[in-house]
Amino acid sequence: MLSELMVTNVGGIREASLHFRGNFIVITGESGAGKSSLVRALELVSGKRAQSSIIRAGVEEAEVRAALEMDAPLASLPEDLQPQEGFILVKRVVSSAGRAKTYLQEKPVPLNTLSGALSKVIAIQSQFAQLELLEPDQQAELLDNSGGDPLRSIRSNLSQAVSLALGNERDLLEITRRRREIESKYQEGEAFLEKFSRMGIRPGCESEWETDMNRVSEQLKKQGLLRLAHDRLTGGSSGEGLSSAIEQFCHEVRQSLKEIPELEGSIERLLSSTQEIESGLKRVFSVEREQSLQEEQEKLEKRLGSLKKLMRYAKVDNAEDLVDFAERLHSELEWLRDSRETLARLQERSASLKKEVSALALSLRGSRKEAAEKLEMAVNVSLQGLAMEGLRFGVSLQPLEKVRQSGADSIAFYLTDDKFLEGPVSKIASGGELSRILLALQAAASDEMLPQTLVFDEVEAGLGGRSAFLAGQTLRDLSKRCQVILITHEASIASLADQHFRVERDGDISRVLEVEGKQRERELARMLAGDPDDPEAAGLARSLLEANRQELG
Repeated sequence: MLSELMVTNVGGIREASLHFRGNFIVITGESGAGKSSLVRALELVSGKRAQSSIIRAGVEEAEVRAALEMDAPLASLPEDLQPQEGFILVKRVVSSAGRAKTYLQEKPVPLNTLSGALSKVIAIQSQFAQLELLEPDQQAELLDNSGGDPLRSIRSNLSQAVSLALGNERDLLEITRRRREIESKYQEGEAFLEKFSRMGIRPGCESEWETDMNRVSEQLKKQGLLRLAHDRLTGGSSGEGLSSAIEQFCHEVRQSLKEIPELEGSIERLLSSTQEIESGLKRVFSVEREQSLQEEQEKLEKRLGSLKKLMRYAKVDNAEDLVDFAERLHSELEWLRDSRETLARLQERSASLKKEVSALALSLRGSRKEAAEKLEMAVNVSLQGLAMEGLRFGVSLQPLEKVRQSGADSIAFYLTDDKFLEGPVSKIASGGELSRILLALQAAASDEMLPQTLVFDEVEAGLGGRSAFLAGQTLRDLSKRCQVILITHEASIASLADQHFRVERDGDISRVLEVEGKQRERELARMLAGDPDDPEAAGLARSLLEANRQELG
């Protein structure tokens, strides 16, 4: 609970020191006196983000210090920030330049460390809480909190399960998308890799194969010329070539010119030369050699053709890029094969998580129905004591089509009047009734759900007379379960408090004073009649205080 609050240069407050006693504390003052500055200071203590606009005009820095009495360690804090001698010290410093500093136990900490640690220690309920009460999310939060730890545990488990299910679905969708993409992009990919591997493709092979092709083509051209010369000489299959003609010619010459021995040598040389040429042609040309070269050419043409075809498939222009493509393809196809097991596992997990989510959602709905019944009963009891006998509070649970992290229920608070007209609280309740419903919800909360300190900023706005008095009684009863600090304009409520502070304005400076005895009577008289010296109002103020003292015994 809040033990001390020291405020420096916040709003109109130049300096104020409040020492809290008891569990029900009220803060009063005329409109514009500076009560809202105390609310801003309390918000800083609770961990709200600071705004430089709260700084008192003409100064560079505002500071708020608080001492909170703690009877147990805070689970979210490390050892060096835990309460010392039963207290935890908070300090917030805000500069006009927009910089803010946060301290716990006089040590600098991030703001979220403070807000996280004090989330269940101190809570601020302003008039805006009435508006929050109209929000479906806030209504769901109030219902779930009323169910205590068991319900919150189910909701937490459901939230985790839904988160896991959504993550699993994202993974499943992604792996399915990628598999389809690879399958579409690399149709006949396995056949490509098989041919690629079989061909022994490597960087530079295209130019090597083209060089080989040119070499073989040149050799074939030579073989063709040699074959033509050989055929002309030998006559080919007819045997009537130049060689045969020369032999016939020489034979005829010999027969005709037997008496000319001088020609015999020349004839012999001609026949010998013809035979040497024929023999030489046989050495450099053969049908088998030509056929071998033709077969090699066909292989090279086929290889180069296959290479071009693979390049077209890969959409590349050279062997180097083709090798890179093949490596990527191999990797993609390897992933595709390996992903089958992953896909099956994700599908199995998806089915399992869906069952778990469905079971938890049903369990949460059951717990919410139980909590709704208890909340309805508790709130309606409180509303009876707040002069709202003509209205009954109810909680509606409607199933949603899809399970969310928050459950599969649409939760709404509704009211039924004495004419059996039913509708959401936003349509039925007035501003004053909303205040009482909010108060009734706080009163209906379990002890473990209440913060140690609960600050109400004019939550009774719109109430008066008996309704205000009954609201005060409820607040006092609530203060027996947690510390209640109330900013109020209602004298009947202020008279019930254990401790009373008055905020007053002196020029541009707001002062905060504890009022007791006659001073408290005067403040209550002012609240009743606008004049602290009004005799009738002063008498009524004394009566209120006396009635409170007698009730407390």
